[in-house]
Amino acid sequence: MYITLDTKSYNKKPHADEIKKISRRISKSVCKVSDLCTFAEHVSEHGHTWCPAVFNGPRKAANFKSTQLIALDFDGGISFDTVTERCKKYMLPILFAYETFSSIDTDKFRVVFMLDKVITDINIFNIVIDIFMSIFPECDSACKDAARMFFGGKRLIYFNENECTVKAQTLMMNFSLYLKDKHGQRCYKKHIEKFTAAHRCKNSPYVLYSKTTTGEKMHSNHNTCRSNILDKLLRSCRLYREFAENSEWLYYNELYGLATNLIHIETGKKTFLKYIEASQYDTYKRDWKFYLKYFKDNEYLPMKCEKFCPYHSECHHANNMLDTVTVGKKKIVRLKEPEYAEISEVQAELKKYFYDAMESGDNMIHVIKAQTAIGKTHMYLEYLKSTDKPCIIAVPTNKLKNEIYNECMKENICAAKTPSSGRIKNVQVKAFEKSAYVI
Repeated sequence: MYITLDTKSYNKKPHADEIKKISRRISKSVCKVSDLCTFAEHVSEHGHTWCPAVFNGPRKAANFKSTQLIALDFDGGISFDTVTERCKKYMLPILFAYETFSSIDTDKFRVVFMLDKVITDINIFNIVIDIFMSIFPECDSACKDAARMFFGGKRLIYFNENECTVKAQTLMMNFSLYLKDKHGQRCYKKHIEKFTAAHRCKNSPYVLYSKTTTGEKMHSNHNTCRSNILDKLLRSCRLYREFAENSEWLYYNELYGLATNLIHIETGKKTFLKYIEASQYDTYKRDWKFYLKYFKDNEYLPMKCEKFCPYHSECHHANNMLDTVTVGKKKIVRLKEPEYAEISEVQAELKKYFYDAMESGDNMIHVIKAQTAIGKTHMYLEYLKSTDKPCIIAVPTNKLKNEIYNECMKENICAAKTPSSGRIKNVQVKAFEKSAYVI
């Protein structure tokens, strides 16, 4: 992640002349952030001015290049605790927050969020910052400027040491929830349409910023799975079983993955809500009824197991939970991705196993599984050249048999080949005809 960070430290808000100097030099001071904690300390404890974005040239919106951070200023009218509670409700984890220079008893502060994706389009940034400023109307309206500089502060008041990105997949969803809470069930969609029109989006700002869980929409002929597969899921899916039995606490992403699968099952939505309601964990108590409807309305696909399940590498599963328990006739499901290696490594490994088997000296049968086109024929020929032992090479087709025999002839290897079954059959028939009179 890259930001624009001034090299000079301040212990109070810079005056007008200093601000001009900062503005001139900060555009040339692009910094790669490898340690978020160190960055937060530079800004909040050592008073370095910074800008969340980087630019192609001078620091101005027209030269916007990219950003992954969103910063909001609160200059009174709302407490940090209130901001924190709102963030929890709408799943907007704070990266860090600090008290600004003019703050008295934490009445003025700056809150910083980190997105899970880098924004490289100024139009997308405008959509995202408007979403944040809509959810936090108490923030300074100047935060809307993509090129805005933020001064450092005098004290770090919060730093999130856990995974703390604002996920694209939940941003618009929780914005919709915020509008529903503010304007009511009947009116909130009108405000979404108004927001969409203001940003000239074809469908939804969510479409511009992110897509559904796999980047695709549901097929028009998609069928909902029958409810009887819920019992199969209990037997085959460990994560779903822990959720149903309330035996383990699940992260939001795990619940999210389960939900995107269950909405495609008859009674799956009802079942999910039942387990949420019965759960002993207070962190589950969100407006899941709204979320599930949002998933359905926006045609969310079932999330892949590898994207959310902590056990995906331990069990045999298909693409997602549904595919795992609904494999029909004439359908092949890959349970494990193939492992690839360099051809030279595979040939060397095959040769080792082959010679180990040939030189073992036991009376056992050795089976070596090997794919096609890795040099088995060449290995046979090399072995036949160096041994005086009698060998039999059995292959599945006459064509391959003839190819190996011809190669032996080219290498002056003494070899014989068996006749094809068709020739043997014809010889037997003729012999029977000549001796038909003998019974």
